[in-house]
Amino acid sequence: MRNVALKDVMLIGATMLSALAVGYLAHQYLQVPPADTIGRNALFLTGLMLCSRALSQGAAALAPTAWTITVVVIGFRSTGDAYPWTVIAEPAGALHATVGAMLLLVGGLVARMYTSRKIS
Repeated sequence: MRNVALKDVMLIGATMLSALAVGYLAHQYLQVPPADTIGRNALFLTGLMLCSRALSQGAAALAPTAWTITVVVIGFRSTGDAYPWTVIAEPAGALHATVGAMLLLVGGLVARMYTSRKIS
């Protein structure tokens, strides 16, 4: 039996490392301040999609879009400051957003391992 789930997790991990690298390089070399949140937001939204895929296969691709719309509509205080739960609207130095994104990605990867189809 081929272990498709492990290969999926490795591919997702490599893609997320690429997103982190692109965000870092864009921030460092192009001097684009919000670029350093690209990787964190990619981790968060990918983890969200993987977790929602474990629950509802058809609606998984909609989860990151729905989250982004929710953040835009109700994710900010009247002062323009983002609520901590939004994660993707937090500034680059927000430790809770980084930790939350990493935890959600790990949760999504674990969910992917246990809900993957088995191919023989």
